[in-house]
Amino acid sequence: MDVGLFQLLPCSAERSASDVIAQAFSEIDFAEAHGFDSVWVAEHHFSGFGLVSAPSVFAAAIAARTKRVRIGYAVAVVPLHQPLRLAEEIAWLTHLSGGRVAVGVGPGFLEREFAGFGVPLDERHASLEEGLTIIRRALSGEEFSIEPAPLAMPPIYRAVSSIDGARRAAREGTPVLIGTKPLAALAELLAAFRDEGGNVADAYVLRHVCVARTDAEAVELIPEDSVAAAICGSPTTARAQLDALEELGVRRVIAWFNVDGLRSMELFAPLI
Repeated sequence: MDVGLFQLLPCSAERSASDVIAQAFSEIDFAEAHGFDSVWVAEHHFSGFGLVSAPSVFAAAIAARTKRVRIGYAVAVVPLHQPLRLAEEIAWLTHLSGGRVAVGVGPGFLEREFAGFGVPLDERHASLEEGLTIIRRALSGEEFSIEPAPLAMPPIYRAVSSIDGARRAAREGTPVLIGTKPLAALAELLAAFRDEGGNVADAYVLRHVCVARTDAEAVELIPEDSVAAAICGSPTTARAQLDALEELGVRRVIAWFNVDGLRSMELFAPLI
């Protein structure tokens, strides 16, 4: 199974932005050295929920310090970008990384972020479709000319959270990024995607991950509302939970180490 690292960079009053960024780079360095397949960069604005307000900048820094891992947007909030400019940033990143780029896109959902940029929240889905069309055409050279042209056309993934979204992505032949969901809900969504012709093996599935010496220790560490959509427990339990995902056809997981990051990664890495 391919396992990626999710980078949200939450920040609280108790920690400086510099400390949070330093920890993120420590986790990225560990992922590069210990067999993780990819690093995925979230995008958020105007709060400590997530510090990555300039995802292409952060992705470029990751490209500069790694040689192997794929670098993904998870996700680029397309309605908050001028799409041709975003396509240029993605093209640059393909060169800086040697082609190790994947592009997850989504409509966004936080009202304060849209208000901060003066973008109507209720138009986000239409803006995503229009922007995605421009990004695809620019990166493929189909209609727009950008410089530099991308080193290679990166794969583009849709973030989906609903059955209808999964079916639509499958019908258009677009692979998907699936957010944290309890196992039963995940199975239902994957079945809908497969029934419409989607390849589940190409999908990336986000999971909270907390691995500790014992199940009880892990459950104590992770927020209670995250457990149902988590890989949580001892290494033995975590392996069984990965096996349960594989039984659903999942072959790509994005691991969100939102508590006890490096220690949990150290215990999880031998399972990859």
